[in-house]
Amino acid sequence: MRTAPIFIDSGDDTVAAVVSVPEEPPEGLVIVLAGTGRHVVIGGTLAALLAEPLGADGLATLRLDYAGVGDSPGVVSSWTAADVARETASSRAAVTKVREALGVDRFVSVGTCFGSRVALQLASDPACIGTVCIAPPILDPGSPALARRVLGKRRLVEAVRSLPLADTVLMPVAKRLLRRGPSSSVLESLSHLDRARIVFLYGQPREDDHYDPRGLETVNGALAKLPGRERNCFELRLLDTGPLTICGAPSADGRSATMWALDPRGSVGQVGEVRFA
Repeated sequence: MRTAPIFIDSGDDTVAAVVSVPEEPPEGLVIVLAGTGRHVVIGGTLAALLAEPLGADGLATLRLDYAGVGDSPGVVSSWTAADVARETASSRAAVTKVREALGVDRFVSVGTCFGSRVALQLASDPACIGTVCIAPPILDPGSPALARRVLGKRRLVEAVRSLPLADTVLMPVAKRLLRRGPSSSVLESLSHLDRARIVFLYGQPREDDHYDPRGLETVNGALAKLPGRERNCFELRLLDTGPLTICGAPSADGRSATMWALDPRGSVGQVGEVRFA
């Protein structure tokens, strides 16, 4: 397997990415999108671990750091799963560039948590034949997280409460703004089930994986309106394992590391070598 770092331009952003390609011409591409936070390697350790087994199956993999994260320059003012337009744009640009370079005509998007929202947005691409979402949040913060960020400041809340009619008028309005509701982007992604499979995976404990029965009720309601063949292209799996702990040990020359995943029982779930780009 060959691995190479690349940089992708997307509007005003430039993102760092890594492409892993099997020795034979790849049959397709898998883009793996991480959640938010700092990662040891570009795109996160899960994406790096998946490259080897996917390569053995004849698939190329693509992983990247979002703008303002890791090796990608830029500034992130805030994170909210309700707005992944910037991350989606850079991911689309990366997929397009890598597909053209490798000559593959189809791809699958895989995302964890925040990254699952980006993966679902990529499902609108006609070349996308499937999306796997690990711990996908179905509900959005109220008023795209703006009200939460503003009202969460103690001094501002105290100031609002001191105003006339605050408890009877202003605070009830604020609570409605903060109420979580089903994401329209998640529901819209179901319209692509006519040509792509979508899989939701949730592990243990459920609440840590954003599992929400109310959100899934909304998804089931939307699925019920679709033809049977399209409904069968959606799959929800509730796993008995998790959370996984990613461990690693660098090589003697510092150019690579052996990575492995442990489940709560201490069993090794995946082992792979990561080469630093």
